[in-house]
Formats: sequence, structure tokens, C-alpha cells
Amino acid sequence: LADVIIYPDGFVKVVDLDEMVPALECGGISMNELKKALLSCNALLSLIYNGKLPELTKYIESFESL
Repeated sequence: LADVIIYPDGFVKVVDLDEMVPALECGGISMNELKKALLSCNALLSLIYNGKLPELTKYIESFESL
């Protein structure tokens, strides 16, 4: 539900966090799923801000060259 957008110039934007509350309230996600999503988003942002994004994208880019 939350999206992390990384622009070509390196700018990072997190959007749609607000969609998580209605999803929780209507039963679309559980409290545990909400917690995991927020922790995962935080972990991803930590990797990005610490310059580790190339390690994550290396795997994806290897398939683009096939």
C-alpha cells in the first residue's frame, strides 16, 4: 500500500502511507501486517539512505540484460 519512489536524480519520496489506515479499519490488512509493512518500509529507506540501493537493484538489472 505504501510506495517508495526513487527518481533518477536520487530524490526519494514515500507516498500512500495514509492508505494503510483505511485498509486496517476495513479488515483489508491485519495489525501484524501493518506493523510488518511499516518495518519493511523503514528497512528499505535505511538501505536507500545508506547508499545500499545498488546492491538491491543489481539483481533486478541482471535480468534486464537477458
